[in-house]
Amino acid sequence: LYLLFLAVGQINNFEVWESFFSNAPPEHYRAFIHCKEQSCKDKVAGSPLVVVPTVPTKYCKDLVTAQQQLIHYALRDTNGGVNPSDKFAFVSDSTLPAKPFSTVYSTLIGREGSDFCISPTFQWKVGFEPWTRVIKHGQWIVLARAHAEQADRKWSKVDAAQYKKIDNCLDEFWYAFILFGPVFAPRRGHLRQQALDHFTGGPLVTSPSAGLQGQCDTFTLRPMDRDSSFGH
Repeated sequence: LYLLFLAVGQINNFEVWESFFSNAPPEHYRAFIHCKEQSCKDKVAGSPLVVVPTVPTKYCKDLVTAQQQLIHYALRDTNGGVNPSDKFAFVSDSTLPAKPFSTVYSTLIGREGSDFCISPTFQWKVGFEPWTRVIKHGQWIVLARAHAEQADRKWSKVDAAQYKKIDNCLDEFWYAFILFGPVFAPRRGHLRQQALDHFTGGPLVTSPSAGLQGQCDTFTLRPMDRDSSFGH
Protein backbone atom coordinates (compact mmCIF):
# COMPACT_ATOMS: atom_id res chain seq x y z
CA LEU A 1 0.00 0.00 0.00
CA TYR A 2 1.46 3.33 -1.10
CA LEU A 3 0.23 6.37 0.84
CA LEU A 4 0.86 9.57 -1.12
CA PHE A 5 0.62 12.74 0.96
CA LEU A 6 0.05 16.22 -0.47
CA ALA A 7 1.08 18.86 2.07
CA VAL A 8 1.79 22.58 2.30
CA GLY A 9 3.64 23.46 5.50
CA GLN A 10 3.01 20.38 7.64
CA ILE A 11 0.90 17.30 8.23
CA ASN A 12 -1.68 18.25 10.82
CA ASN A 13 -1.78 15.97 13.86
CA PHE A 14 1.39 14.27 12.69
CA GLU A 15 1.70 12.42 16.01
CA VAL A 16 -1.49 10.52 15.13
CA TRP A 17 0.07 9.38 11.87
CA GLU A 18 3.25 8.36 13.67
CA SER A 19 1.15 6.14 15.93
CA PHE A 20 -0.66 4.75 12.87
CA PHE A 21 2.62 3.84 11.19
CA SER A 22 4.09 2.36 14.37
CA ASN A 23 1.50 -0.43 14.17
CA ALA A 24 2.07 -1.09 10.46
CA PRO A 25 4.33 -3.91 9.23
CA PRO A 26 7.07 -2.12 7.23
CA GLU A 27 6.75 -4.61 4.36
CA HIS A 28 3.08 -3.70 3.90
CA TYR A 29 3.38 -0.01 3.10
CA ARG A 30 5.45 2.82 1.74
CA ALA A 31 4.66 6.50 2.35
CA PHE A 32 5.70 9.45 0.18
CA ILE A 33 5.04 13.15 0.64
CA HIS A 34 5.12 16.20 -1.60
CA CYS A 35 5.79 19.33 0.48
CA LYS A 36 5.17 22.83 -0.82
CA GLU A 37 7.24 24.49 1.93
CA GLN A 38 10.56 23.64 3.55
CA SER A 39 8.96 23.58 7.02
CA CYS A 40 6.99 20.52 5.94
CA LYS A 41 10.15 18.70 4.89
CA ASP A 42 11.82 19.55 8.20
CA LYS A 43 8.91 18.25 10.26
CA VAL A 44 8.76 14.81 8.58
CA ALA A 45 12.53 14.27 8.65
CA GLY A 46 13.33 10.95 10.29
CA SER A 47 9.78 9.64 9.85
CA PRO A 48 8.57 6.86 7.55
CA LEU A 49 7.57 9.48 4.98
CA VAL A 50 9.87 9.86 1.98
CA VAL A 51 9.99 13.42 0.63
CA VAL A 52 9.87 13.77 -3.17
CA PRO A 53 11.32 16.81 -4.99
CA THR A 54 8.95 19.76 -4.94
CA VAL A 55 7.26 20.80 -8.18
CA PRO A 56 5.15 23.93 -8.85
CA THR A 57 1.51 23.64 -7.80
CA LYS A 58 -1.47 25.94 -7.49
CA TYR A 59 -4.54 25.21 -5.40
CA CYS A 60 -7.67 24.46 -7.45
CA LYS A 61 -5.76 25.01 -10.67
CA ASP A 62 -3.10 22.32 -10.91
CA LEU A 63 -2.32 19.88 -8.14
CA VAL A 64 -1.96 17.03 -10.64
CA THR A 65 1.70 17.90 -11.20
CA ALA A 66 2.39 17.12 -7.53
CA GLN A 67 0.22 14.01 -7.62
CA GLN A 68 2.11 12.73 -10.63
CA GLN A 69 5.41 13.47 -8.93
CA LEU A 70 4.32 11.22 -6.07
CA ILE A 71 3.20 8.45 -8.42
CA HIS A 72 6.43 8.71 -10.41
CA TYR A 73 8.64 8.21 -7.34
CA ALA A 74 6.41 5.58 -5.75
CA LEU A 75 6.45 3.45 -8.89
CA ARG A 76 10.24 3.57 -8.90
CA ASP A 77 10.57 2.59 -5.26
CA THR A 78 13.01 -0.32 -5.02
CA ASN A 79 12.22 -1.25 -1.42
CA GLY A 80 8.58 -2.16 -1.75
CA GLY A 81 8.81 -4.59 -4.65
CA VAL A 82 6.16 -4.84 -7.37
CA ASN A 83 2.79 -6.49 -6.88
CA PRO A 84 -0.25 -6.23 -9.20
CA SER A 85 -2.39 -5.78 -6.07
CA ASP A 86 -0.54 -2.61 -5.01
CA LYS A 87 -2.70 0.45 -4.34
CA PHE A 88 -1.72 4.13 -4.49
CA ALA A 89 -3.85 6.30 -2.19
CA PHE A 90 -3.68 10.10 -2.18
CA VAL A 91 -3.89 11.65 1.29
CA SER A 92 -4.24 15.32 2.29
CA ASP A 93 -2.24 17.03 5.03
CA SER A 94 -5.44 17.42 7.06
CA THR A 95 -6.51 13.77 6.86
CA LEU A 96 -6.73 11.66 10.01
CA PRO A 97 -6.59 7.84 9.96
CA ALA A 98 -9.96 6.79 11.39
CA LYS A 99 -9.18 3.07 11.31
CA PRO A 100 -6.09 1.06 12.33
CA PHE A 101 -3.56 0.21 9.64
CA SER A 102 -4.69 -3.42 9.48
CA THR A 103 -8.23 -2.36 8.51
CA VAL A 104 -7.05 0.22 5.97
CA TYR A 105 -4.64 -2.26 4.40
CA SER A 106 -7.07 -5.18 4.15
CA THR A 107 -9.85 -2.96 2.78
CA LEU A 108 -7.84 -1.28 0.03
CA ILE A 109 -5.59 -4.18 -0.96
CA GLY A 110 -8.45 -6.67 -0.87
CA ARG A 111 -10.50 -4.70 -3.39
CA GLU A 112 -9.83 -4.92 -7.12
CA GLY A 113 -9.81 -1.80 -9.25
CA SER A 114 -9.43 1.92 -8.55
CA ASP A 115 -11.63 3.90 -6.20
CA PHE A 116 -13.17 7.15 -7.44
CA CYS A 117 -15.77 9.32 -5.74
CA ILE A 118 -17.74 10.37 -8.82
CA SER A 119 -19.68 13.64 -8.58
CA PRO A 120 -23.29 14.00 -9.79
CA THR A 121 -23.52 14.18 -13.58
CA PHE A 122 -24.67 17.82 -13.62
CA GLN A 123 -21.18 18.76 -12.38
CA TRP A 124 -19.35 17.03 -15.25
CA LYS A 125 -17.73 19.26 -17.88
CA VAL A 126 -18.44 19.36 -21.59
CA GLY A 127 -15.77 17.37 -23.42
CA PHE A 128 -13.85 18.24 -26.56
CA GLU A 129 -16.96 17.24 -28.48
CA PRO A 130 -20.36 18.67 -27.46
CA TRP A 131 -21.92 15.22 -27.05
CA THR A 132 -19.28 14.06 -24.57
CA ARG A 133 -18.59 14.81 -20.93
CA VAL A 134 -15.47 14.73 -18.75
CA ILE A 135 -16.25 12.98 -15.47
CA LYS A 136 -15.75 14.96 -12.28
CA HIS A 137 -14.45 13.12 -9.22
CA GLY A 138 -13.02 13.77 -5.78
CA GLN A 139 -9.28 14.39 -5.59
CA TRP A 140 -8.59 11.72 -2.96
CA ILE A 141 -8.64 8.67 -5.19
CA VAL A 142 -7.04 5.25 -4.78
CA LEU A 143 -5.39 3.88 -7.91
CA ALA A 144 -4.68 0.25 -8.71
CA ARG A 145 -1.09 -0.34 -9.85
CA ALA A 146 -2.12 -0.76 -13.50
CA HIS A 147 -3.88 2.61 -13.44
CA ALA A 148 -0.99 4.31 -11.63
CA GLU A 149 1.42 3.02 -14.29
CA GLN A 150 -0.92 4.18 -17.05
CA ALA A 151 -1.18 7.66 -15.52
CA ASP A 152 2.60 7.86 -15.22
CA ARG A 153 3.14 6.90 -18.87
CA LYS A 154 0.57 9.36 -20.18
CA TRP A 155 1.80 12.25 -18.04
CA SER A 156 5.36 11.80 -19.28
CA LYS A 157 4.27 11.85 -22.93
CA VAL A 158 1.85 14.75 -23.07
CA ASP A 159 1.84 18.43 -22.26
CA ALA A 160 -0.72 18.96 -19.51
CA ALA A 161 -1.54 22.32 -21.10
CA GLN A 162 -3.71 20.52 -23.63
CA TYR A 163 -6.08 19.71 -20.77
CA LYS A 164 -6.47 23.35 -19.78
CA LYS A 165 -9.93 23.25 -21.33
CA ILE A 166 -10.62 22.14 -17.78
CA ASP A 167 -10.03 25.64 -16.51
CA ASN A 168 -10.06 24.92 -12.79
CA CYS A 169 -9.39 22.05 -10.39
CA LEU A 170 -7.65 19.82 -12.91
CA ASP A 171 -7.17 17.23 -10.15
CA GLU A 172 -10.95 16.65 -10.10
CA PHE A 173 -11.09 15.61 -13.75
CA TRP A 174 -7.71 14.51 -15.06
CA TYR A 175 -7.44 10.98 -13.72
CA ALA A 176 -10.88 9.85 -14.86
CA PHE A 177 -10.25 11.48 -18.23
CA ILE A 178 -6.91 9.82 -18.98
CA LEU A 179 -7.92 6.44 -17.55
CA PHE A 180 -11.50 6.17 -18.81
CA GLY A 181 -11.75 8.87 -21.47
CA PRO A 182 -14.76 11.10 -22.13
CA VAL A 183 -18.21 9.53 -21.83
CA PHE A 184 -21.45 10.20 -23.66
CA ALA A 185 -23.38 13.16 -22.33
CA PRO A 186 -26.35 12.33 -20.10
CA ARG A 187 -29.66 12.46 -21.98
CA ARG A 188 -32.97 13.18 -20.33
CA GLY A 189 -35.13 10.09 -20.18
CA HIS A 190 -32.24 7.72 -20.90
CA LEU A 191 -30.65 5.51 -18.26
CA ARG A 192 -27.27 4.76 -19.77
CA GLN A 193 -24.73 2.57 -18.00
CA GLN A 194 -21.11 2.38 -19.05
CA ALA A 195 -18.60 -0.24 -17.94
CA LEU A 196 -15.23 1.30 -17.09
CA ASP A 197 -12.04 -0.74 -16.85
CA HIS A 198 -11.19 -1.58 -13.21
CA PHE A 199 -13.61 1.03 -11.85
CA THR A 200 -14.81 0.10 -8.37
CA GLY A 201 -18.55 0.37 -7.88
CA GLY A 202 -19.43 0.29 -11.59
CA PRO A 203 -21.00 0.40 -14.02
CA LEU A 204 -21.05 4.18 -14.35
CA VAL A 205 -24.54 5.66 -14.69
CA THR A 206 -24.70 8.67 -17.01
CA SER A 207 -28.35 9.71 -16.66
CA PRO A 208 -28.99 13.42 -15.88
CA SER A 209 -30.33 12.52 -12.43
CA ALA A 210 -27.38 10.33 -11.38
CA GLY A 211 -25.92 11.36 -8.03
CA LEU A 212 -22.70 10.35 -6.31
CA GLN A 213 -21.24 7.11 -7.57
CA GLY A 214 -18.22 4.87 -7.18
CA GLN A 215 -16.33 3.94 -4.04
CA CYS A 216 -14.30 6.04 -1.66
CA ASP A 217 -12.89 5.36 1.78
CA THR A 218 -10.55 8.33 2.03
CA PHE A 219 -12.91 11.15 2.92
CA THR A 220 -16.18 11.79 4.77
CA LEU A 221 -19.32 13.05 3.11
CA ARG A 222 -21.20 15.88 4.76
CA PRO A 223 -24.92 15.12 5.33
CA MET A 224 -25.86 17.60 2.59
CA ASP A 225 -23.67 15.70 0.11
CA ARG A 226 -25.03 12.25 0.76
CA ASP A 227 -27.09 10.48 -1.85
CA SER A 228 -28.96 7.23 -1.46
CA SER A 229 -27.41 5.86 -4.65
CA PHE A 230 -23.83 6.16 -3.36
CA GLY A 231 -22.10 3.15 -1.87
CA HIS A 232 -19.98 4.29 1.08
